[in-house]
Amino acid sequence: NKKTGPSPSYELDVINLFQMLWIQLYHRTLPYRHNELPDRDPDLSVQREMVSFIYQNYSGTITLEDIASSGRVCRSKCCQIFKKYMGQSPMDFVNSYRLECSQQLLENTNMSITDICLACGFNHQSYYTKQFRLKYHCTPKNYRKEMT
Repeated sequence: NKKTGPSPSYELDVINLFQMLWIQLYHRTLPYRHNELPDRDPDLSVQREMVSFIYQNYSGTITLEDIASSGRVCRSKCCQIFKKYMGQSPMDFVNSYRLECSQQLLENTNMSITDICLACGFNHQSYYTKQFRLKYHCTPKNYRKEMT
């Protein structure tokens, strides 16, 4: 006897084949997914918390202890994490971010350089000017002149 049409379990057979394909696909991509998901590294989430703290508080006084506390780690671990993910110390990151913020203010506002210095968390204009010159190869005043 010749069969005509699909078997009575045709739909279940198709579903079973799809499940087997998904299982094979899952097992073949598993090694790649672990490498591509750095969020599984707990240090990365700590680093994000500490950077977020800096972004929110850069205009005030920030100590290494403050940054480490924001990530609930000790100062040594804080420094290791910043070196690993940012390639610099936490305080170098703070100063770099402050300088970037000051650059934006120099370009987009008429605030005095002293006010910009203080608004970006620098306590002394001489230190601010020195750091700005190291990063941008000119003084804040000259930078503003070049941008206008």
